[in-house]
Order: sequence, then structure tokens, then C-alpha cells
Amino acid sequence: VSRDSYQVGDKFNAADVKVSAIYKDGDTETLRKLIDPTDGDLKFAGFDSATAGTKTITVSYRGVNATFEVTVTATEVTPGPGEQKPGDTNNPGNTAKPGNTATNKPAANGAAPLSNTGVAVAAIAVVVVVLTAAAGALLVIRKRRA
Repeated sequence: VSRDSYQVGDKFNAADVKVSAIYKDGDTETLRKLIDPTDGDLKFAGFDSATAGTKTITVSYRGVNATFEVTVTATEVTPGPGEQKPGDTNNPGNTAKPGNTATNKPAANGAAPLSNTGVAVAAIAVVVVVLTAAAGALLVIRKRRA
């Protein structure tokens, strides 16, 4: 067998198999003949590439049978750039809880995804404190004038 491995969906090619007929007289080999793969007496059965696995092929020639095995493997699909690989939990479509930087993908600038939100909240808090202080100061000034 010159080819013993196939992919799911491949077609079997009899030319990939070299079949010889050995004629004997008792224990003595009298003739070894390579059989043409297009010979009508040469038959192959059992090849199925619809599913992955080990397949047993039966070769028949003029009433004599022999078997051999081939392996059919699933075609691997390689993810393209930016696509999720099997088992990859660090992806843009992640549904991790906010603040869980162990599984959230870093932002393009290298910062954690929620760091900009934290800065914005802190800035709003500072503005609220300043406005509250200003309102308190105005209240104190107004009371002193009255």
C-alpha cells in the first residue's frame, strides 16, 4: 500500500495499492504477477471516508481475498486571525464579569478593559465633591450676610 492515510471526504484510488498475484505449486512460488489496478477482476470493498477512523479494505482477485487497513482523519480547520481557537477563553466576545481581569482581554492600549471606566467615575466623584463644597461655602456666606 503506497497510501494508507486519507482525509474525510477523500476518494479511494486503486492505483495507490499494489496488488500481486502469487501462483504456487505446493510450497514453491512459480509466478508473481503485479495486477493492473484497472483489471476487471480486481475489486476493493470497505472504503468509507464519510467518517474518521480505521477502515478495513478487502481486496478480491479471482476468488482470493485479502485485507488491509487505512486511516481516515478529520480535516482540521485552522482559525484565521482574530478567530477563537478551541478552548480559548481569552477572546473579544468574552462574557466574564466586570473587574475579572484574569479572563477579560486587555484593551488595545494595554490597559484593563474597565480602567477607563474607573477613571471616569473618579473624575465625576471629584466634581461632585467640589460642587458640594462650593454649595456649602455659598450657604455659609449667605447665612453670615443675613
